[in-house]
Amino acid sequence: MNSARRCGNAHRFNGDSTRRYGSSHLSLPELWKSPIQFFIWFFTYVIIALACVAMWVIAPAMSLIIFLIISVWHFGGDWSDSSTFARLSFGVWVLCLPAAISPNEVMDIFGDLILQSLVADNVVHLIIDVAEVLFLMSSLYLAVNITAHRKAPQFKQRIIDITCLAAGALLLPIMLYFVLYFCALHSPRHLLLSFKTVDSSKSSIIVIVLLTLLTLLLGTAAWSIISDYASLATATLQVIFVGLFALTVPHMFIIHLFETHLTKREFD
Repeated sequence: MNSARRCGNAHRFNGDSTRRYGSSHLSLPELWKSPIQFFIWFFTYVIIALACVAMWVIAPAMSLIIFLIISVWHFGGDWSDSSTFARLSFGVWVLCLPAAISPNEVMDIFGDLILQSLVADNVVHLIIDVAEVLFLMSSLYLAVNITAHRKAPQFKQRIIDITCLAAGALLLPIMLYFVLYFCALHSPRHLLLSFKTVDSSKSSIIVIVLLTLLTLLLGTAAWSIISDYASLATATLQVIFVGLFALTVPHMFIIHLFETHLTKREFD
């Protein structure tokens, strides 16, 4: 009986994110029971973020590749109610679309992010070549997958996602394309899931606001320092991309911690 109940729980946790978290809310303070535990959590978060920044300074090309791979999985989360392969394909498609449409512009952006050298240039060209191939493969798979599930409830939303992103990539500069994606699609869905997952307690809101302000402060300081020896455009790109890399890794660690905690609570 216990085994059957556990299997039932596991099956429920393999469903879409709304079903997974809709009935089980978690407040941030539940992850720490005392100020000491909070500072340990916060210190770990900061250490991971700083390690990511140091890694980018030491090995920018490798860090960029790692960041792109992480972004595929992270962006694929917008289709979290799909199969794992469909989710990954969507993440690949979102990330590789600009490289397929405006490869020269993407090369310029990546060139500003890593050290200008023969090796760096070769890495950038390799990334673009791989991205173009992956874009074609993911486009083919998504076309087949969406068509095969045209009677699914998500069908219309999938078509809207693909159409809007394709139009944005065709009509807008690359950075504005990503702004459109983040502000109109990725962030709203991620925030909606977060509100369903985390209770909007006063302490949770305070922690989120303070961390957001701290991030903006550090980003502004970094931009001010970098802009002293680089152009404003280059400084802005480096702060945005390196900052996102430094925040995404610990962010995914926190998401994993949330999921582990929720799974444990559900099984208990």
